[in-house]
Amino acid sequence: MNLKEKNIENILSLWTKVNEPFNTNYNKGSYSYCYIPFSDWPNRLWSHDFTPEVLDDVINEIHNGKEKLMISYWGDNYDMFVSKGMEQRSQLTGMSLYMKEKAVYENRLQLIPVKNREQSKQWVDTFAIPFGYQINEDIVARCCDKVQFYLAFLGNTVIGTALLHIHEGIAGIHAVGIMPEMRKMGFAEEIMKTLINTAIDNNASHCVLQASALGKGIYARLGFTDDFLFTNYTLRSNK
Repeated sequence: MNLKEKNIENILSLWTKVNEPFNTNYNKGSYSYCYIPFSDWPNRLWSHDFTPEVLDDVINEIHNGKEKLMISYWGDNYDMFVSKGMEQRSQLTGMSLYMKEKAVYENRLQLIPVKNREQSKQWVDTFAIPFGYQINEDIVARCCDKVQFYLAFLGNTVIGTALLHIHEGIAGIHAVGIMPEMRKMGFAEEIMKTLINTAIDNNASHCVLQASALGKGIYARLGFTDDFLFTNYTLRSNK
């Protein structure tokens, strides 16, 4: 199994799935993108074969009213993007885990699936604090029957968020965020173990994610291995 391909397929499936209610998925042949102007996410553009000519078309697309687009790239020709006036906004590590058996954990938290508008607002408000950008609550509310968003509760207090997207037997874990005052207590690891067990219950064979530097150590302790680099770019004037 090509785990890099499966990881990319999972995140692309997630992006397109949350855009379906808004009819905002676009395939331009040499590249594709999803764009919701009233949200900071996902608003991503990707191609399986970026070339300088494709990037010229992409730049025109961005200038044509798509200023919030971020370009996602999983190759290694970084100079090509810089030469076109782009800058790296983030670089994540694509990681994967073959799930052999269920995880054991302390079980201090409750992960509550988002099911309604009120919970959707609570999810986006909580998510914005650790991640620093805003997802429109309408996206969560209209997609929570297809993509599973979770609120993490410690007692009656919301302390974090998570998202689980299972696509063709691969479980993608995304948006695991903990409120700053609740960090370094093992809660992110407990959320991960809970979601891994949920993925096993749903017959997924592997778990994939894109790790920031902050979370990579946690995922490595859980047995995730590095597969590739996943880089996000914007135009220099597009901050």
